[in-house]
Amino acid sequence: MVGWKLCTDGGSRGNPGESAWAFILESPTGEKFEQGGLLGITTNNCAEYEGVIHGLTFALGLKVERLDLYSDSELIVKQLLGEFKVKHPDMIPLWQESKRLLKGFQGEVGIHHIRRELNKDADKLCNLVLDGKWVGAKGHPSPKNSSGTKVGANPQTITGEATLAAIRAVFARYGAFISEEEASDAGIMLRQILN
Repeated sequence: MVGWKLCTDGGSRGNPGESAWAFILESPTGEKFEQGGLLGITTNNCAEYEGVIHGLTFALGLKVERLDLYSDSELIVKQLLGEFKVKHPDMIPLWQESKRLLKGFQGEVGIHHIRRELNKDADKLCNLVLDGKWVGAKGHPSPKNSSGTKVGANPQTITGEATLAAIRAVFARYGAFISEEEASDAGIMLRQILN
């Protein structure tokens, strides 16, 4: 499929233990957006799902239509493809949210299991988050939006169109789909609060 590529990961140190999620989203032209976050105490499988959810939400916020999702978690991939049932009560709502987000794409979405060594960038990002060493889009070229403004994936450095997309992605994560104008208003309010 010709489209965007989303590599996701999640990890738990202790299982359950301190956990984090991460994703790297790459456009067909090579622009990369990466994000990660801490989750507190949870299981490895729940952390893996969080990586999927955050990545899908961000992609929808950017109005991505066609997407290939890659994960090194065979369990998550097979559950999303309907090959395995979801039985654990903590994973059911995460699976449901992932399925809901997948339905939001206008075009085809491929879901693929890959070996861990082929998912090393997302895995490395997840470990950096867990270690408290993640500083944003380190090691990747800074993409530019249509106005030529450099864009990073760290929410503190995203500017222009990507800011609106990131704000819309946050709202979409909680089931609220807002217009670009509403996202712009939210961004103005957020800047006022932070300044």
